[in-house]
Amino acid sequence: MSNKLFRGLFLILAILASNTQAQDFTESFWYFGNNNAAIQFGRNADRNANLIQNQATPFGNGGAAVAANGVDGQLLFYTDGENVYGKNHQLLPGGSAIGGNNSLRHPAAIVPSSNPNDNIYYIYIIDGANELRFLSVDMSIGEFGEVTSSAQGTGFSNLSDYINSFKLGESYFLIFQENNSLELVQIQNNGTLANSASHEFSIEYALNNLSVRNSMSDTLTLALTSANINGNPKNLILLDLNLTNPTAPLFQNENILNNTGFVDQLITDVEWSVGGRNLYYSRTNTATSEGRLIQLNLDSASSENILDRTVTEIKALQNGPDGNLYFLYNNGADDFLSNISQTDSIPDSLNIQWDLFNMQSFGTAANFPTIAPPALIDGEISFDWYTTTLNQSICQNNPVSFFADYGEFSDITSLDWDFGNGQTSDAISPNIIYEEAGSYNVILTVNAGGNFFVDSALVTVEQFDSEVQLQDTTVCQLPLENYGPTLGDGSEPDQVVWINPDPEKFTDNGDGTATFLESGVYSAAVTVGNCTVTASFELTLFEEEKQKANFWYFGEGAGIDFNNDAGPVAVTDGNILAEEGCTTVSDDNGDLLFYTNGDIIWDSEHNVMANGTDLGGDPAASQGVIAVAHGSDPSLYYLFLNQDVSSDTSNFSYALVDLKLNEGLGDVVLKNRKIYSRSTEKVAAQGNENTNVLTHELGSNSYRLYPVNVEGINAAEYISQGSDYFSNSSATGYLKYAAGGDKVAQAYNSGGAFIDFLRRDSLNNWEEALIDVNFGGEVYGIEFSPSADLLYATINNGGNSVLLQIPVNDDYSIEEIENPDSVTVADLNFEAGAIQTGPNGQLYIAANNSQNIYTIG
Repeated sequence: MSNKLFRGLFLILAILASNTQAQDFTESFWYFGNNNAAIQFGRNADRNANLIQNQATPFGNGGAAVAANGVDGQLLFYTDGENVYGKNHQLLPGGSAIGGNNSLRHPAAIVPSSNPNDNIYYIYIIDGANELRFLSVDMSIGEFGEVTSSAQGTGFSNLSDYINSFKLGESYFLIFQENNSLELVQIQNNGTLANSASHEFSIEYALNNLSVRNSMSDTLTLALTSANINGNPKNLILLDLNLTNPTAPLFQNENILNNTGFVDQLITDVEWSVGGRNLYYSRTNTATSEGRLIQLNLDSASSENILDRTVTEIKALQNGPDGNLYFLYNNGADDFLSNISQTDSIPDSLNIQWDLFNMQSFGTAANFPTIAPPALIDGEISFDWYTTTLNQSICQNNPVSFFADYGEFSDITSLDWDFGNGQTSDAISPNIIYEEAGSYNVILTVNAGGNFFVDSALVTVEQFDSEVQLQDTTVCQLPLENYGPTLGDGSEPDQVVWINPDPEKFTDNGDGTATFLESGVYSAAVTVGNCTVTASFELTLFEEEKQKANFWYFGEGAGIDFNNDAGPVAVTDGNILAEEGCTTVSDDNGDLLFYTNGDIIWDSEHNVMANGTDLGGDPAASQGVIAVAHGSDPSLYYLFLNQDVSSDTSNFSYALVDLKLNEGLGDVVLKNRKIYSRSTEKVAAQGNENTNVLTHELGSNSYRLYPVNVEGINAAEYISQGSDYFSNSSATGYLKYAAGGDKVAQAYNSGGAFIDFLRRDSLNNWEEALIDVNFGGEVYGIEFSPSADLLYATINNGGNSVLLQIPVNDDYSIEEIENPDSVTVADLNFEAGAIQTGPNGQLYIAANNSQNIYTIG
C-alpha cells in the first residue's frame, strides 16, 4: 500500500518562490508579448532554455498566464486575459474575448481544480473595471479543451493590476490587492473564493509585482512593488506571511525599504535571488530614460546597479526553472532577453548573458507570464523485483532488477529508490547488487507533478559466495565434449539448464555438461542452492572465419535467414502475424531466440512462449515493439512496446523475457509495465552494451531517450526540439537512428509529408531540420544508409509509392539538409512500407499486402 507524502508548507509556494528544483514541470513554457517568440525550458536536470517561435497572436503585451502539465511539462493552454489559446496555438472554443484587460501588468492567473478526478482549470482575470472575475476550462472536451463558461464575478473589485496563484498543501490560493489591502483567498471546488488572510498597507499602495524569498521556514518574506501613485514614487515593501498554522495564515511585519523609490523614477519589477540572499529590483529614470538593475543585500544594507551597459528600461524580472534570473530590457525600440547566473553572489561575481538567442527581439513585450500551479493527482504505486522468481528472496553478489508500478498515473515526473544498503537510484527499472546477506527495507518514492507517493517492502538477501566458472575456449577441432560450468571450490552446481537448446549446435548431456558441435557463444542457467545465475562462454574454432548473422520474422509468417553462406534465403516456418511493427532476436551465433509482434511472443521452436500473450504492444502500431538486452544478465531481454494510437490508447511500456526458464526456451516474467502514456507509435534503439531507447511523445515536441545498460532502464533524458506531434497521423510511421547515434529521423505527417531530422553537433547540442517530402502521399518508412550519409524514405498514396534518397552527410549545414539541392526520387510499382538494414548491410523494403521484399541497389 502506498502512502502520499505532503511537502512542508514552506515548499509549496513554488509558483511564487524562487525554487529551481524540478518538483514539477509546470514551468516549461513562457508565452508573453504580442509576438511569436517564446521560451521552452527543457526537462533535463539543467532545465535549459530554448527559443521557440509558435506563440499565437494577437496577444497582449502585458502579463500572461500559462498552464502546463506538472507531470510531463506538456503545454495545456495560455491566456493574456483577453484570449485563450490551446496547445495547438489556436483559440480554444469559447476562448475569445473572455473579458480581461490585457494591458495590465498581471491581468490573469490560472488554477487547476482541487478535485483530482476532474480535468477543470479556472482562469481568473482582472477586467476593464478592475473587478476580479473567473471562468472555467474543461480539458476533457475535444482534443485541446474548451472554455465552458463566461466570466463570473467573485465579489472582489477595485483591484490593482496584479494577480497570481499558488498551491499550499492540497489547496489553491490567489493573492492580489483590493482597495489598499493585500488579500490571500482560498479557491473552492467550484472556483469561488473564500477569504484567508488580509493586510492593510500602512501607506497608499498599488501592488504590481511580488516575489517570495526562498526559505526553509514556515514564515515567507514577500517583496512587493507598487506603481507610482499620482506621480509619487513608492518604495519597496517587505511583508512576512506566517504559515505556522496553515489553516490561519497571517500577514505580519510590514517593512518599508526607504530610499528604494525616487522622484522621476519607477520601480518596474522585483525578484529575490534563487537562494534568497539578494533582492533585485529594476528602476527606470523617467526623465533620462535610463534603466537600472539593482542588487540589494539586506544583511549588509548594500545596493549596487549591476548592469555593465546602458539600457533604456528594464521591464521585467523573473527567475527561470534553470536557476537563472531573466530580465526583459528595452533599448529604445525593441525588447531583448538576457539573464544572470549565480545571483546569490556579490556583484563582481555575477555572470550576465546579454541578448539571448542571437539578439531575438521580443517586440514590445512588457512582462513575463505567471505559471499555473500543478494539479492534484491521486493514486497508488507499488514495485516488484526479480532474479529468477518474482518478489522472492535475492542472492548475494548477483544482480536483481526492480520494477516500479505506477500504472494508475498517465505519467510521472521522477522516481527515487533507496535500497536500504546505501545504494540509491532514479531509474525506471534499476539493477543493483547486494554484497552482503541480510534483510533490507527498500523504499520507492514517485513524484507525479509535485504529488509524492511512497511504497516500501522488506527484501531478503540470501548468502551466496559461490564462484561459477565457465571459461571461453578455443579448440582445433569439434566437437567439444562434456564441457560445462563448475564452481570455484571444485564442486558441481545443483542444476544446469542450457539456454536455447538446438540439437544442431549442441547436445545436453544431462549431467550439467554439453557436447558442442559448432563454434559460438553459449549460455547456461546455473543453480546452486536457492540461487540461479547466468554463465556464458565463447567457443572458438581455430582459424575459422565465421559470419555472425540472424533471422527476421515479419508480416504473415514471412521470414529471412541471413545465416546461409550463399546469401539470405526466405523461410516460412514462422507463426508471426504482424500488420506493422515486429522484432526478432537472435543470439551471437545467429540462432533464433524469439520473435514478437508486440502482442504475442514466439520462442525459438515457433511456439507461443510461456506467458507470451497480451504483452502490451500492438501489431498495428508502426513500431509496436523493439527488444533490448538486459545489461546485467545475458539471459534477460526487455521488450519496449507501443500501442496503436487510433485505438485511443498510446502507452509506452515494457516487458521482461527470461531465457533461463522453460528449459531454456524462455518465459515472459513481467509485462504491461507502463513507462508513460501519450506516446507516438515510434521507437528506435542504438548501441549494444549501452543502448539508447528513443521514443517521441504524442502531444509535444519532445523525444524521450532511455539509456539501458548494466544499471537498468535509466531515467529519461529529453530532447525538446523539432515539430509538435498532436495528431494521430503525426504519430505513425518510423523513427530511426543513424549508425553512431548522432542523427535521428522520423516520419511526420501533419499538414503535409515531412521528415523530422535531428543531428548532434560538436558541442553535443541537437540541430533540427524539417525536410519537406510532399511527393503525393504520406511518409512512412525511414532508414539511414550504413555510412549515415544518405537518408531513405518511402512515400505512400494508396497503391502508389515513391522511394526518396536525401543527402545528409556531415559536410552539409543543417539549413542545407532542410532545403536539399537534390532529392533522388524513384517511382515504385508496389505499396512500400518499412525500410530496414539487414545484417549484411543491404537495405530492404517491405511491400504491403505482398509476399515480396525488395532491396535498394
